[in-house]
Amino acid sequence: MTRDAELKRTLDRLRNHGIEREPARLQHGAEGPWSYEVQDAGWNYRLPDLLCALGTSQLRKLRGFVDRRRALAARYRARLATTFGRGPGAPVLAPPDDAAGDLGAYHLFPVAIDFATLGVTRAGVMIGLADRGIGSQVHYIPLDRHPLHARRCQRDAATPRPGAARYYARTLSLPLYPALTDEEVDDVVDALAATLQELRHGHPAASLAG
Repeated sequence: MTRDAELKRTLDRLRNHGIEREPARLQHGAEGPWSYEVQDAGWNYRLPDLLCALGTSQLRKLRGFVDRRRALAARYRARLATTFGRGPGAPVLAPPDDAAGDLGAYHLFPVAIDFATLGVTRAGVMIGLADRGIGSQVHYIPLDRHPLHARRCQRDAATPRPGAARYYARTLSLPLYPALTDEEVDDVVDALAATLQELRHGHPAASLAG
């Protein structure tokens, strides 16, 4: 407890990994609605006791959660392939890989979108999706773009990371959680296609598949 508003801001930041999200307080400025910076060496002190107890009880449902997430990821892949093209050569959008025998839990579903080729911005796509009731996010911003890393690892932060830069420039996470329905997955893909069509000034959505 404190009466000092600035101290409270600092404590709130430290309890959440040292992350700052307020655009006016970002040292490098905001690139888009997803922007944040790790400004301090913080901790993960966000979870109260009640949610810890809930989390423990949820472990009994873990297998079902993973199975449902994988089923949703498969539906996303099928719908995205139909709408945007198939395989690693798909011109504008690719879902995350799912290697044979892998058992990924799909904590996230980040798709790679070639925003530059489409002539759109990621911020514009996120805003367009939000206008259609679809939330999206960027996971994650490379370490060398965070003030804490730049300050503590100056030589490393100055080293070019082309792979990380390419991943970051193209990634956008779509909604995925066990309670999501198949129909809602279809709605997300339809909303993404409609948003890209709108931002490209009326180009038919079917043309996105090349």
